[in-house]
Amino acid sequence: MDKIICANGDSFTNEWYLETQDRWTNIIGAKYNLSLAGCSNDRIFHTTMQFLNQNETDILIIGWTDWSRFMLPTVDGQTLFLTPMHTGYEGGKKIKEDGKNLMIGEFYYKHIHNDFYNFKNMLNYMIFLQNYCAFKKIKLLYFFSVVDERWWNSNTLNELAKSVSKNNEEINLNLKKLQKLIDLLDEKIWIKKRFYSMIEHCKDFKFNNTMHPELDGSKHWANLVKEHL
Repeated sequence: MDKIICANGDSFTNEWYLETQDRWTNIIGAKYNLSLAGCSNDRIFHTTMQFLNQNETDILIIGWTDWSRFMLPTVDGQTLFLTPMHTGYEGGKKIKEDGKNLMIGEFYYKHIHNDFYNFKNMLNYMIFLQNYCAFKKIKLLYFFSVVDERWWNSNTLNELAKSVSKNNEEINLNLKKLQKLIDLLDEKIWIKKRFYSMIEHCKDFKFNNTMHPELDGSKHWANLVKEHL
């Protein structure tokens, strides 16, 4: 019997710009694709857990995204996705009130957002799913959509730690917290290598005007994923 495959992620997993049959998730035979263009790691984690609470799967593939993104529920039961570039409802509706765009994203990134908080949450999401899938005997594969190992160097981690404190002792403590979480990540579940990204793998192929791999690049990525199934 064929393995049941579920994938989740952002636009690099959704590939809305390609014909359905040409998307890498369909090439590898994924039965479920929970992804959403522009979504956050919060959304990826929560929709994955909701799915796993109600469905069976043999293989779970997660394409983690930029940790600067955020998911925000609204009073009318909808969900917003926030990125530094744009904000919208999950269903695609633009945010408007009396014909004017609400500056929710602008307010969030100016007054609320903190990279350390989002980065730490992302690591905890990764570790929880890693342990959950090991317990449930679900094959798990991770990759990043756009970020790569260069984002994880000591300078980046130091800047993240500084974003919540100017006290050297607290900065060092925050660094240790992040490194402890990173050390808990299982390198064996990552496609090709830890922190490998789809955009890095497809760098020699043509990208469209939204900076996503076109058909040949997507197929190239699908072939790599197949090797790890």
